[in-house]
Amino acid sequence: AALPFGALGVLIVCGTVLEQRGDGRPRADQQTLPTSPDQTNSREILDDWRQVGQWFQDETPAGTLVITPREQQTFKWYAQRPEVVSWKDVPQDADGLVRWLQRNAAIYQEAFDQNRAAGVGLGLMIYTDETLRELGRKYGARYLVVTRYQMFLRAQGGYPSDLKIVYPAALPDGDYAPSFFVVLELNEGDDDPADE
Repeated sequence: AALPFGALGVLIVCGTVLEQRGDGRPRADQQTLPTSPDQTNSREILDDWRQVGQWFQDETPAGTLVITPREQQTFKWYAQRPEVVSWKDVPQDADGLVRWLQRNAAIYQEAFDQNRAAGVGLGLMIYTDETLRELGRKYGARYLVVTRYQMFLRAQGGYPSDLKIVYPAALPDGDYAPSFFVVLELNEGDDDPADE
């Protein structure tokens, strides 16, 4: 005998809930951080994300603005620092909403369109270093957070970034400590937005 549709739906929902509980990461991080079939790797990615946040708390002033990966939604929790724009923080006033839409378009939409057209996953690293610096100057962001594999893919494509890696720490052999995420310095000492 077949299960009634309602019972099947309950089984699917219960299976999904159990799968999410087995993940061990906060739900917000499950939704937006990269996931690996190996849950140990997923937890390591979360640990790396939290360590990025801790670096910002330890090494930057409280008001430091940061450009973060488009999909994330927990940077503020871990870093206690503001982002230039986040899809999660939609203003509720008309002027704020217009500025939020403009920032989203200026920072993320063009990169998304270029990545899709080229069939790559470079995220914001599809921009030139100068474009990234210009975005930093325009919005007062001194730092950019990207994934290490986006840096690697860009370098493999023949366009390595010259932006300074400030996190993770450099090792004596010239490589960097292991981390899924990289913090790049866009404009040393520029913390005030030139243009809203």
